[in-house]
Amino acid sequence: MSLGKVGRNRWLRCKRLFRWLLFVVFLLCVAKFLWVAVFCIRGSDVLSGKDRVDLMARRNYLVQKIYHESVGVKDMPSWIPPLFQGEWAIVSYSMAAMALTNLVFLYPRTRDQAIQVLDRMIVRVRTSSFRAFDRNKWKEDPLQSFVGNNGHIGYLGHLNIILAARHYLSSISRDTALFHRVSEVLARRLNSNRWMRVATYPGEYYIPDHSVVVASLALYDRLYPGKATGVSQRWLTLMSKRFRDPRTGLFVFQFDADGRVTQPSRGSGSAWNLFYLWYANPAFARSQFVKLSKHFFTCFGSFGCFKELAGSNRGGDLDSGPLLFGVSPAATGFALAGARFSRNSVLLGKLLLTAEVAGFSWQWGEQRRYLVAPFVGNAIVLAMRTVTSWDLRFQEKRQPSSK
Repeated sequence: MSLGKVGRNRWLRCKRLFRWLLFVVFLLCVAKFLWVAVFCIRGSDVLSGKDRVDLMARRNYLVQKIYHESVGVKDMPSWIPPLFQGEWAIVSYSMAAMALTNLVFLYPRTRDQAIQVLDRMIVRVRTSSFRAFDRNKWKEDPLQSFVGNNGHIGYLGHLNIILAARHYLSSISRDTALFHRVSEVLARRLNSNRWMRVATYPGEYYIPDHSVVVASLALYDRLYPGKATGVSQRWLTLMSKRFRDPRTGLFVFQFDADGRVTQPSRGSGSAWNLFYLWYANPAFARSQFVKLSKHFFTCFGSFGCFKELAGSNRGGDLDSGPLLFGVSPAATGFALAGARFSRNSVLLGKLLLTAEVAGFSWQWGEQRRYLVAPFVGNAIVLAMRTVTSWDLRFQEKRQPSSK
């Protein structure tokens, strides 16, 4: 066989292989398109409440993992450092608690089961394994150092949010004394210095962790006006004066013990802040979402995304997730809350489309989840999609004593 004929045969084989690869890619694209068409939720459906079936299926997944499987630190991704495993575990429970409570206010019939799950969650997050990440950084236990002034807010803030969620579903709880105690400690530590700042870890100050604490105390104040701390509005006022990024008008991400900014505003941190601060001051959260959208939103056709840094494609880490053209998975997911409470159905739809294409919904039985996302990601998205105001409708009134 001549060399020319051998070369032609190879070229024909390569051509056939290339055509087969194109055909396979085409089939995968068609399959993905049909899959997205089945599972993707429109923004207008979210705002009108037509997404109930999807929400309940995703709620079932969280309940299964937390209540029946007792997911914990050991179940977080093994490829992340132990510190982040602990952080992801407590954030998973915090976000799941917010999601379940949001859903009770949207669908009150879910209340009884939500109370059972939240009671189980409080027991779990108080165990040694959940406290270990914070204890290892501070060299003292967060639940055995209430007298001191060390911050511990990376743990205590989320514990207090879970306690707040539980108490909004019923004023009758075995953990009421703990809720009062943790709220008092956090308020005292915030009020102990001029700028109301408390360390997450020794020498490390993060605004997103402060936002969790402030939200929990604002919720506490509405439940117990006679014991109100008054922290939330004072903190917002002071932070707005001292720690706003002049470029974006949003809170910076991190500062040091001397008050020097070490990281500017970031998409993931700012969008996270807006979710929690909605429960403290909805008007402030809405105004900040306008700034977030102006400086961090980007669009690729029908796909809506948020970048991690304004004007830059760099800056990714475990908090933001891997960046593609500067787009942050975390910022995009957290921004769902802002789109919902701003009632922007177009933006909400674009973000949900991005979440579906990237996350790949999967359902078995009555449970649904994003297959690509870890447990914490599924909890976050459900909390963001259901953000709503909490009122006092479930507070049992004390009956007057009969004598």
